[in-house]
Formats: sequence, C-alpha cells, structure tokens
Amino acid sequence: MNRVGLWLMLLFLSVQVRGQETFSYHYELDLNKVKNDRLTVRLKVPSLKEKEEVTFHLPAVVPGTYAYGNYGRFVVGLRFLDEKGKSLKGHKVGENSWKCTQPSRLREVVYQVNDTWDFKDGGGIFPPAGSNITQGENYVINPFAFFGYFEGYEEYPYQLSVRHDSELYGASALKDQDERDEWDLFQTENYGQLADSPILYAKADTVQLMLGEGTEIEIAVYSTNGELKATMLQPILEKVLRAQQDYLGGQLPVERYAFLFYFNGDFTMGGLSGALEHNYSSFYFLPEYKGLLMEEVLTDIAAHEFFHILTPLKLHAKEIRYFNFHQPEMSRHLWLYEGVTEYLAHHMQVHQGLIEGEDFLQRMMRKAIAAHNTYNDSLPFTVLSKECLTTYKDQYPNVYEKGALIGMAIDLTLLKYTQGEMGLRELLFALINRYGEHHPFTDEELISAMIEESGVTYFQEFYERYLEGGEPLPLTALLEEVGVRFALELKEADYTLGNVEVDLNEKRQLYVTDIEQMDSTGIRMGYQKGDILLELQGRSLEGEDFLQVLDEEVSRLKEGDQLSVLVLRGGEKKQLKAEVCPIYRHRVHVVEGMEEVSDEQKRMRQRWLGAGDLE
Repeated sequence: MNRVGLWLMLLFLSVQVRGQETFSYHYELDLNKVKNDRLTVRLKVPSLKEKEEVTFHLPAVVPGTYAYGNYGRFVVGLRFLDEKGKSLKGHKVGENSWKCTQPSRLREVVYQVNDTWDFKDGGGIFPPAGSNITQGENYVINPFAFFGYFEGYEEYPYQLSVRHDSELYGASALKDQDERDEWDLFQTENYGQLADSPILYAKADTVQLMLGEGTEIEIAVYSTNGELKATMLQPILEKVLRAQQDYLGGQLPVERYAFLFYFNGDFTMGGLSGALEHNYSSFYFLPEYKGLLMEEVLTDIAAHEFFHILTPLKLHAKEIRYFNFHQPEMSRHLWLYEGVTEYLAHHMQVHQGLIEGEDFLQRMMRKAIAAHNTYNDSLPFTVLSKECLTTYKDQYPNVYEKGALIGMAIDLTLLKYTQGEMGLRELLFALINRYGEHHPFTDEELISAMIEESGVTYFQEFYERYLEGGEPLPLTALLEEVGVRFALELKEADYTLGNVEVDLNEKRQLYVTDIEQMDSTGIRMGYQKGDILLELQGRSLEGEDFLQVLDEEVSRLKEGDQLSVLVLRGGEKKQLKAEVCPIYRHRVHVVEGMEEVSDEQKRMRQRWLGAGDLE
C-alpha cells in the first residue's frame, strides 16, 4: 500500500472513531405538560448509518429488584421520526422492545409513559422501583421507568433535560448542570449510571450535611399529608451515618449521596413499602411513621441501603458491572450483595453501640427462625442466586434472612481462623482494594480471592458445604467460639437431688415435705417424707450457708455421678446413694451469653460485638 492509500485509510478510521465517540443520547422531559396522567418523552438521536436496523429497549429487570418489572408495558404510542418529524417504519418486537428498520433516517424517538403507581398494586412493581406523576405536586422519576437505550449503545453518554415548575426541586445524586430555575440538565457516562440515578421532584424540603472529609449528604422528603420533614429525619440519619463512618474506619467512601423519601400517608400499593439502593443514592417509599418507630425503621433500612456503597458498588461480579437490562444473567453471589449488606447494617449498630448485644443476637435469631420455617433452608444459595428471577423467585426474600446469617458465619469464621486479626469488614476492604468499582471479578474467582486476601483456606470447604451444598450453617459452633449459646432447638440435661419438696423445720433444718413429684434420681435415692437432710456429697447442710452448698453441689452434677445424701430418719442417720439420672429439657430459639466463658472467648466476643458486647 502506498503512503497516500495508507493515509486515507487512517483518516477513514479516525473519522469512524470520532463519529462513534460523538454519539450521545439527549432526552427531553417536560413536567408541565401532563396529558391523561402521562408524560411525553423525546429522545434526540444522532446518526445510526452503519445499522440496517436498530432495536430500542426499556428494561425488563433493573439492578437491586431481582424481579421482572417489564417497564415497556407502561410506554404508549412509541414512534420513530425522521428530521422532518415524519414517522419511520418500526414495530414492537416484545414487551419492552421496538425495532426501527430505517435507522439511517432516524432522528427522534417520541413516546408517552404511564406512571406505575397508578396501576393496581403499583403494576406489580416494588414501589421504590416505580414511578409517579402528580401534576404540579410530585414526580418520582426512576429513569429506567421513563428512558431506554438502543441495543449495543448502552455505554454511550446521556443528557437529560427536564423542564418543570420553578417551585419544584429535583433532588438526586446527579448534579443539575443548568442554572435556570425551570430547567435541569443531568449528564451521565452511560445508561447504567442514568438508570441508577432516581430524581424526586417536589417543593423543596431538603437538608444538606457534610460528613468526614468532604462527603456531601442530601436528604429530600415528600410527605403526602405533610406529617414529616427533612429536618425531622436529619438527626436520625446523621447518627446512623456517623456510626457507619466510624465503622468504616473514619471515612465514608463516597463524595456525594442522596436519600430520597416519599412518605405515603394513605399507604396503598398492596401494603408494600421499603427502599431501593443505588450506587450514590437510595429511594424510600414508606408510611408516615412517627416517633421511636420511625427511628428504628429508618435506622435499619437506611443503614442497609447505604452499605450498598461497599457491595455491589465497589465490589461486584461482571454480571453486575455489565448488567443486561433486557436479558439479565444473575451472579451466583447474591449472599454477598444483599446478605452481607443486611448483616453489616445490624452488626454496625451493635459494634458502634446503637443497640445492645442482646438485641443484636435476638435479631439474628429471628432471621434464623424465618430462614428455617418460611423458606427452603436446604436450597443452595448459589442456585437461589442464579435463578432468583425465575424458578426460585419465591425464595428470594431469604437473602435478607439466611443471607445475613451467611454474612455472620463468614465474619465469625474469619475471627476464628485469624485469631481475631481479620473480620468481615477487613476482608471487604481487602477485596475492594484488589478489585474496586471498575474491575469486576468473575463468579468463579471470588472464593479464591477471599482465601488469598485472608489466608483462610477453610473458605473453600465453607463455600462447597454451606453455599453450594446447602448444609445448615454451623452457627452453634461458631457462636460458641465467642461465648454465645445459639440454637433453634436445644436439648439440655438437668440434674436434681431428686425433685423432692423441702422446707425448714423449727430447728432450721431442711426436711422433705412431699415426694409425689420425685424424678428418677429421687426414686433411686429412696427419699421418704420427713427425712431431714444433714449432708450433701459430704458437706454439711446445717450451717447458714446451706443454700450455697446446695447450688454448688447440684451445679457440679453430671451424668454417671454418684449422689450421696445423709438423712435423719426416725431418729437414725441413713446414707442415701444412687447414680444421678439426667432430666432433659427441650428449649427452642435459644440465644444467650454463656455463663462460663474463657478469657479467649471474652476477647473474641468483644472483638466481634465491640461497644455492644454482652458485658
């Protein structure tokens, strides 16, 4: 090839690259023009000359919901237009997809969108993942419910221009780039970032906080009955965030984060409420709780959602990083994204002293009960994770029950095998440092990475037995290492002197008043009504310390021991002897600090529970 030919080829390639780099989406949304309770969406389209046909999608599934939403069903009258506004050939090819067969002439896509909340039970969509249009009052703009993408063009930049009443404010993790009161301009690097950035439009009710070294926090509130204000939520969230900041080593790992609250006084949507996490914000759909109930609910739910900044924001598999909104493939590590996050939300509270150790243990027990009684406790969690959209969608809520217990088991396993040097937090920090936000791992390599970063080779067996194999988690044994008794059902051996009734006579001597309820040990001993107890295991019962002697000697009894009691019967001393028989007690849902613990158990428990330790 001569120099001229080579130069022309390079110039051609350069033009191609530049042309691809300049491709961007430009959406327009006018909140002042609501028609039939719908908003019109306009998308300006650059040239798509290299395509014979192009497919436009709205999401079938969005991250964090783990359920099909099929947002295309809320779109009405989608049209492909040329530069003169004339319709081009196109047709719907699925519930969420439209195909244009004249892409070289395509310059605009126009359609209307219904809000999901107007449908019965919110259209079957989890309310925080839905949308709302109340003209001039409130707009819940979850971008994935309004805006789509061309297949193969998900990674190109987006601009969103929103026109609105000057009295309304658009709260979001995204920053408005337009200084005009009635216009907002938001920009994102790709569709994933746009979809991940909800916007709450309402009359301004916001609070801004600065935490740590430059973390900007925005709290925005809309309350249908005006019962709640951002200033009422501020002290609760600030306390939670400062505790999380300390728990994470003194610095929150984000520069900006937005809490967006919609408080529904009428509480419809089939009774559903909750929150949806995003990388730099979270959206809440809640009843208008008040007082201590508000503080407890908000602390738990906000702590959970905010901790998603660790996973999946900064630690995730390829399936999460390159999420397919149209035909998603799920990661097998849902226990990491939701289960570990749920565990950290509660562990942070006990570790930082927001709740007592007993409260934390009771919360974990309630999760164990729910996992055992409500869900398929033997279903491998890797299988549940991969098939949570289809076969096992009814089992998905177990990620907040057994998933949290998996997080606790991993935390305790780390503490055990590293002698307290590393817990779950430290392992997450190490993995985040290894991968980070822009370097996803493959599902297959995660456990190897955990082993390399922690030095705990046992994690391979742990993964195979308890996540891939579905064996019951070894919580009883792990918690015993930190001096905690934990069991859904517990069979305990009790030992007695024979279960006879005793009282003090006029000489302050213990004597037998009733033998009707004697147990096996009592029958073997042969007690008789009126027997005066003089000695137990060779120790006198006639002193002032007889109660202490009784407690000490009974507590020492174990299976196979000989019980010896000297009695006075009919004026004569008689030695009663027999082998003790255990009386078994069945207890359920046992969670408590053990009475006798070693110094090492105390040390490990304090390392685990922090400020909320049981002592």
